[in-house]
Amino acid sequence: MPGISYLRITLYLCSITFTKIMKNLTICLSLAVFCFLSTATYSQTTFTGAISNDWADAGNWSNGLPAAGNDATIPAGLVVFNTGFIYNEGTITNFGYIDNFGTIDNFGYIDNSSEGTINNEGTITNFGYIDNSFEGTITNFGTIGNSSEGTIENNGYIDNNFGTIENNGTIENNGYIVNNFGTINNFGYIDNFWTIENSSEGTINNNGYINNEGTINNEGTINNEGTITNEGTIENNGYIDNFGTIDNLFEGTILNFGTITNFGGTITNFGTIGNSSEGTIDNSFQGTIENYAIIENNGFIYNEGTIFN
Repeated sequence: MPGISYLRITLYLCSITFTKIMKNLTICLSLAVFCFLSTATYSQTTFTGAISNDWADAGNWSNGLPAAGNDATIPAGLVVFNTGFIYNEGTITNFGYIDNFGTIDNFGYIDNSSEGTINNEGTITNFGYIDNSFEGTITNFGTIGNSSEGTIENNGYIDNNFGTIENNGTIENNGYIVNNFGTINNFGYIDNFWTIENSSEGTINNNGYINNEGTINNEGTINNEGTITNEGTIENNGYIDNFGTIDNLFEGTILNFGTITNFGGTITNFGTIGNSSEGTIDNSFQGTIENYAIIENNGFIYNEGTIFN
């Protein structure tokens, strides 16, 4: 019937119009949600120091206090103090100075960029990633703890002055680590591709793994109960006490001007060991030295253990 056909056509056209409206509404809502999430994800706040140098004062930041989804930037030339507690799940980018007298727990990313400086006299515990960029400086008078989930990548300078660095994760060094009057306790992995300097009052305690493909200059004490693998150069002007394993590989060189004492550990040489006229190598009872290459001795070698040559 004509009336019924007209009704059907009208309902059909209304259905099409309603469907188009709903599609457009869905697209608009999706765009709104996307914009909201994008704003939340990429939000950031910049330190201005408008009121003071205090990290915890929201008035010192362009977009409120740093938080998850509100990443922090410290511009060059500005100094920020932390005397409280910072819990970081986002990104902190530092071009200026961060002076920490409190506690920083990092579960996110800290980028200490070129010419940025972090002075620590409190506690920094890393569960995420700390990147000390080229020409960046981290100076430690307190405690830096790197957890088993954490990574510290150094391409600049880390100066440990009277402080403690305790590593249970990974430290990758492509710059300079200088241990002045401090202590480095390693229970994880240290990969050295450039320079580690242990001063006369410095101590490195290794219960983990140190892989050296750069240079380690020791004027203090290295206590090894883990594994040290050397493909670079180790120059000893202090004391190396070995209770674990030292593997000097084919391209490795160990130059001894101090004292190396092998307390029941194993020293395996596939490279070159040079013992200078001032040097002493003491292989104690139950100690083992296995030599498959060159040991050049101009000093003193005392053996109460086993030497395979």
